[in-house]
Amino acid sequence: MAVNVAKEETSKTASPEESKQIAERAPSDGARFQERASGDTPVRLWTVREVADFLGVHQKTVYHWVAVKGLVSIRLGNRVRFDPRDVLRWVSARRED
Repeated sequence: MAVNVAKEETSKTASPEESKQIAERAPSDGARFQERASGDTPVRLWTVREVADFLGVHQKTVYHWVAVKGLVSIRLGNRVRFDPRDVLRWVSARRED
């Protein structure tokens, strides 16, 4: 959608320099999200199955860890999703040296 906005802005008799600046601000074709204010680029959220596969446990174990052990999750309607960075932080906090 943002690419179309850039095209519309360029059609309003913009100078070649203004057109170039607008095109540079437009996200690439594959971009779905804008960068966060902190400068971190967004990541695709994981499903319960992906977390379970990554950690080598059953999906029910992941739900248990969310409810009891403090594994951070994100609720989107009736779905549970995970930021991979949160999963890695949670696992790292439980590492025994």
